[in-house]
Formats: sequence, structure tokens, C-alpha cells
Amino acid sequence: MARGKSAGWISRKAGRTLYRYYDASGAEHAKVLGTDTMSDRDAWRRVGELGLDKLVGKPRTHQHTLTELAAAYLNYGKTKTGREKAPSTRELDAQLVRDYVDPKFGSRVAKELEPIEIQEYIDGISEGLRPKVRTIMSAIYRHAQKYSMLPRTEDANPMKWVSASTITTYEACVMTPGQAWQLAENLPLFERTLAITEAATGCRISECLALKWSDIEWKKQQIKIKRGWVRGKIGKPKSKASAAPVPLHPALAAVLDVWRKETMYGKDDDWVFPSIKLGGRQPRTASTMVADYVRPTAEKLGIITRDTPRFGWHNFRHSLATFLIGEGQNPDVVRRMLRQSHLDTTLIYTHMDSARIEAQGRMLEQMNPAMAVQ
Repeated sequence: MARGKSAGWISRKAGRTLYRYYDASGAEHAKVLGTDTMSDRDAWRRVGELGLDKLVGKPRTHQHTLTELAAAYLNYGKTKTGREKAPSTRELDAQLVRDYVDPKFGSRVAKELEPIEIQEYIDGISEGLRPKVRTIMSAIYRHAQKYSMLPRTEDANPMKWVSASTITTYEACVMTPGQAWQLAENLPLFERTLAITEAATGCRISECLALKWSDIEWKKQQIKIKRGWVRGKIGKPKSKASAAPVPLHPALAAVLDVWRKETMYGKDDDWVFPSIKLGGRQPRTASTMVADYVRPTAEKLGIITRDTPRFGWHNFRHSLATFLIGEGQNPDVVRRMLRQSHLDTTLIYTHMDSARIEAQGRMLEQMNPAMAVQ
């Protein structure tokens, strides 16, 4: 079809079939319809399905950049159910936008981004980040359509056709209870108490560090989770499930009682794990303790090797879940203990190699009793 400002036309470039047209200002636009093997007939059918022919000669609307849409989404700061997001979640969202979305697509008009270019970008980043970047971009587009910053049409949201596998090759290092105790025993009293608390309760390190002595209800044998300490800020618990109280076993209560008698900050309104350097005004920093004490001690004891990735406080949480399920605890009981909203999340935390080996042995024994290990 001949080019003209009163009509659009089909063209092919770089292996793709495109529909090109001019808007009311005379600016030319191009939308990808498919690969260059698409016939003209199918291409025009696709133009009609997407309503692209209706854009010819019309003023441009919904010209928000992706940066503008992302800013609106981040400012909203709520979950799908309307609940305020935890500060740690909001910070992670902002970091993903700042480091991965804005540099690549921020200045682009959001509704003109093509699925294939987003897919190619996501495929090129590390596998652990792919689902996170896709999820944040998808949320940004859905929010924009909900609040009429984008048309509520299929072609205005490219994320429907963008995929990102959640499968990762990362496997968290799991400690046996004996290894966790050995590690804790070789730490200074402050870090030892924190390690035992983390190992026994499965609390997130942000929750442990945000504890005040008044949160420990000795007579009720429970610990209240009222807040989290993330990136130097105190915020609300991560979710409704996270705010549930944690059981306090007498043995753990005794460990905490010893620490309370030793610390300079033992009043009800003091932090259980305060920064001594800052006069107890705020909790300690988790990453510093890992770098200075936890990881070096674990390497020295042979629990991990120098090239073991991502070892720290969170491994205690993984280890507790694996141990409890290995002991026959119902996974839903473990989910409640870890205070997670979904069972699928709990199952990610479990590492059942020994149980699977045992099950494999039972199968082989039934196949041939002579294969039983004596």
C-alpha cells in the first residue's frame, strides 16, 4: 500500500512485519505485528484486531513514559488487596525500577514498547532477577491501566507476552541442628544469642533485630512481632501472617535472659540487639555481623567453603524449615511457624535430600530385598 499521511502501511524490517502510520502532528509510528514471514493479509487482519488503523491522523494520547508510570505505581505503595506494603518491599520495588527498568526503558512511551524487546532485555539479565523485573513491570502496567494512565486495551500492555522463569540454580546452604549450634557456640555472646534466636524461631533477621525487650512475653511464652529493621529503617511486619506471635520455648527464654543480664540495654523499651557504637539508639546491622563474624566462623568450622554463595542469617531460617519437615512436621505447621502467607513459599525453604535418599532406598528394597543397605 502506498505511503500517505491519511493511511498506514505495512513494511518489513529486521525480521519483523510492522504497521507504520502518521499521527495528527505528522510524527511517524511503527508497531510490530509479527515476523517477516507474516502475509499481508494476516498483517492487515492483525491491524484491525488491534485497532491500529484508527490511530492514523489522530492526536497522540496516553503518552506517559515508563518512568512516569513507575513513579505513580511506587507512590501508590499498596498490595493488590489495598494493604500498605512493608518498607522492605517498597524499597525492593524502588531498587528494581531504579536499577533495571528506568535505565533501559524509562524514557520510552510505555504503550509503544514491544513485547519482543522487553523479552530480549529480560533474557539478558541474571536468572535470579528475571522474574523480579518482569513482575515489577507487569505491576506497573496493570496499575497504569487501572487508573487510566494507559488504555485498557490488549496492545497497550506488552507484559502479557513476556515470560520469565522462576527456576534458579541457586540452592541455599542448609545446616543441621548440630552445625547451627556449633556455629552459634563459636560466636561472641551478642552474635551467639542472635544466632540461637534466629535458629530456634525461624524469624527473619529483620524481625529479630527489631525486637524490644517489651516484645518478649515471658509468662505467655511468646514473642510479639511488631516491626522490622530493614536498610536502616524501622517498619511494619512484611505481611499480616508475619505479624503473628512466635512461640518462646523455655530453653530459648533462658538464653535471652542471660543476654538481658549482660547487656547495658535491658530496659523494656531498649532494643534486644542494639548497636553499642550508636549508644543503643538503633539495632545492629545484619550484613556487618555476617561479614565480621558469621561467615568467617562458618568457614573456619568447615560448615561452608570460601566460594559458598549467599551464606548468612537467612540460612538459619532455611535450616529450621528443612529440619522440621524432615522430622515429620506437617508443612502447614511449618508455614505457620515461619509466618508465611503461602505454603508454596514454605516448600521453597525446605531441602530434603536425606529424605529423598531414604525414600529411594525403600523403593529399591521393595524392588529387590538384596539391595537393602545392611
